[in-house]
Amino acid sequence: MNDKPTSFGERLKAARLRAGYLLPQDLGRAMGASKQAVWDWETNNRIPRLKKLETLAKVLGVTVEHLRDGTPLPDNVALVPVSRDLKREIAETVQRLKELYAEDQRVTLSKVAIKAEVTF
Repeated sequence: MNDKPTSFGERLKAARLRAGYLLPQDLGRAMGASKQAVWDWETNNRIPRLKKLETLAKVLGVTVEHLRDGTPLPDNVALVPVSRDLKREIAETVQRLKELYAEDQRVTLSKVAIKAEVTF
């Protein structure tokens, strides 16, 4: 038996649950859509426009292609949505790093790469 989601709606629902949005309205709230819109998408009554599809992919931590046609996500990459609190914390940390480097005139900071390793 194949448990792989085959329709857009099934892939969307699976991605929603994987991302921790237990209810359609939770996802809707996170991306600025109504629970009815999310329900319509998950039941294949409607397909979102490209802009909404891009937002869905970003919020759910998947690719547009994965939602649209089931293209598998790369095995070596786990795309995980980042909460607003974590984004704010990262931005504050980067700003503090810039301030620290600005104090030392010999060093310039043009890019900051954040690498996270998650083990399950």
